[in-house]
Amino acid sequence: MQKLHIDCEEYLAIDVFKGFCSTKKMIVLADEEGCEDFKQAKKCRICKHFTPTEEYLGVCMGKATAYPDLLARTCNDFEWKGK
Repeated sequence: MQKLHIDCEEYLAIDVFKGFCSTKKMIVLADEEGCEDFKQAKKCRICKHFTPTEEYLGVCMGKATAYPDLLARTCNDFEWKGK
């Protein structure tokens, strides 16, 4: 899986194209490759409870609609896929 800035825990979105890297203290483009300090952010698409149903939509735990790129920082049920 490609490591993009937008998927990093340290990425703070400014708009849909760019954000702020809180590690490097600089503006970065969302779809550029992340740096050596990349930390995977918790997102629904990488949770073992997420099942994709359409290209940009899925279901969490078989009951709740969820977006694949939704941040799951505060989700008590989040579990890393494959771990």
